[in-house]
Amino acid sequence: MYGLIHCALRNMVLETQGEDFWQSILLSANIEPDVFLSMRSYNDSITMALVAATAENMNREIDDVLELFGHYWLTVFAPTDYGSLLDLAGNEPFEFLQNLNKLHERISASFIDFRPPVFDIFRISDDCSEFHYRSSRKGLTPFVTGTLKGLPTIFNTNMTIEKKQTVE
Repeated sequence: MYGLIHCALRNMVLETQGEDFWQSILLSANIEPDVFLSMRSYNDSITMALVAATAENMNREIDDVLELFGHYWLTVFAPTDYGSLLDLAGNEPFEFLQNLNKLHERISASFIDFRPPVFDIFRISDDCSEFHYRSSRKGLTPFVTGTLKGLPTIFNTNMTIEKKQTVE
């Protein structure tokens, strides 16, 4: 994954737990203190080690931390760093979700070997949609759940999200 993800995780931890806590995460993950470069690609194992160490240090489950991080990503980090791109994605949740693949296509021009997830959304009724997420990366569904749970915040609306697991 790209350093941008590590920078966002670091920001979340610094804002909620402080610098000493972040240093303990790096120590737990056995990662040398580093300034992660946003546009540099890092092995996914580094990302998952940081997430696991964050969970361990927060005394939480990895999935819980990923969900918190997904919410933080959409509601705090992305609007700050990618606000103009998010604005182009849509003015309401359904439109935003319809445009996620296009949003990732725009981003892919900036990143070498970018492997974005694929999203499909289907309108079931006026107030119900079905959202599908596929990725070559395993274990990130809770992150996506967190971003979905952030939609009501960024669009100032009410939403209910039900998660259904499918096996392929």
